Amino acid sequence: MISEKLPSCKKYHYILSMSNLNDYIKWRGDLLFSTETLSPVDMLIFSQLVYTPLENVDPSCYGKTLGEIFPLVYPDGVAAGTTFINGELFNLWKQAAECRRFREIKLIDFVSKFDVDEQMQFAAAVFDYGNIMVIAFRGTDTSVIGWKEDFNMGYATPIPSQSEAVSYINSVYSRKKEIYVCGHSKGGNLAMYGGVFCKHPKYIKAIYSFDGPGFNDEVLVSKEWMQSVGKIESYIPESSIVGMILGCCSDYTIVKSDDIGIMQHNPFNWHIEGGRFEEVSETSFVSRLFRGTMQGFLSSCPKEQRRVLVETAFKIIEVSGAKNADDIPAAVFMHLTEIRHILQEVPDEDKQALKEMGRIFSEAGSTSLKHLLSKLWKDD
Repeated sequence: MISEKLPSCKKYHYILSMSNLNDYIKWRGDLLFSTETLSPVDMLIFSQLVYTPLENVDPSCYGKTLGEIFPLVYPDGVAAGTTFINGELFNLWKQAAECRRFREIKLIDFVSKFDVDEQMQFAAAVFDYGNIMVIAFRGTDTSVIGWKEDFNMGYATPIPSQSEAVSYINSVYSRKKEIYVCGHSKGGNLAMYGGVFCKHPKYIKAIYSFDGPGFNDEVLVSKEWMQSVGKIESYIPESSIVGMILGCCSDYTIVKSDDIGIMQHNPFNWHIEGGRFEEVSETSFVSRLFRGTMQGFLSSCPKEQRRVLVETAFKIIEVSGAKNADDIPAAVFMHLTEIRHILQEVPDEDKQALKEMGRIFSEAGSTSLKHLLSKLWKDD
């Protein structure tokens, strides 16, 4: 589907020490896409570039190359004291803008929508080079609305961003291009949903999801999914949590990571060998336990009960006044009295639903743990 040729002997000594996205650009950055075609690692890079503050770019500048766009995306460089991930994104774009492989790629479109009433946080970009078009979807930002929309996936399909992903692909696709669709985290979910349910999926060559949440059975048994699932390539880290939420793709590649637990969701520490990810044979015990628990929970817990849980949790967050996920713990602590009133006002039937959901989740976790332990004992 996408070339993954082994690297030449000339650079083999460097490959042995290569381990992440930045190293990959240093190694392969001198090879144009006309010489060495897109790899899955390239697709992950596009999935990260869409996280950068493309809102800083005036639409009149669409059509410029990544090298030309870089100072517009980061007009003041990277701020002192910036978060680790924002620093990594800055360095990634800087390297891409300076190397032959990426600097001539054009940003031809970008859209960002944030709607509190619709509970939608959505962003996507189109990158273009020759006969190649890459449509990249941004994952969840730090806004409470973005997180609320993610949790809504547990009981509603489609969520607003999924519908927007379909519309976006319909509006930008070209029959004259090789179209690739990609995204990381929620962006991976949007890439899969948009690529599967758009008007002309036959023009999409491949869909890439990097630790993206899955879907409920309504999607997974649909005719559209069955027709396009063969184009989907899903990559998850060995301790994946996000990628284990809801129903997963039946086939995925498991990637080695330097981080631990949920921190492996950050792809900047995924291992890379040549033009490919370093693979491991199975996910971690914790990841498998979480997946088994989620599958058992979703199969036993009605959608309405899941809706009650999400709505109750976010009522509490709304009362706290938190606007960003990072602010939630402190904000909740500061508004315990108001939150206590909210919980007291929860209808009795909803309280019963929440208790029942807790019981279901506990039983699902216990069943999953017993299954994994029995398998481990058999293997021994």
